[in-house]
Amino acid sequence: MASTPALVERRVKEDHTYRPLFIDAFATQEITFEKILEAIASYERTLITPSAFDAYLKGDDDAINNAAKNGLKLFINLGCKGGHV
Repeated sequence: MASTPALVERRVKEDHTYRPLFIDAFATQEITFEKILEAIASYERTLITPSAFDAYLKGDDDAINNAAKNGLKLFINLGCKGGHV
């Protein structure tokens, strides 16, 4: 996501939401870039495809609800899609 490992570590360490969850998941106070990668990989293994979003991208306009469509617009307009290609 166009961030250095040091920046990613700093952001997780400073985030009052992520930090306690991360510590609970890994049973350690040590937050490293490698552990962050492991957490992301663990999450990605839970993803189910093809999904309703995949159907939407293929042209099925009814595959996702309006809230999801609005979330997609926000994701694009905020520039988040640049780190998720």
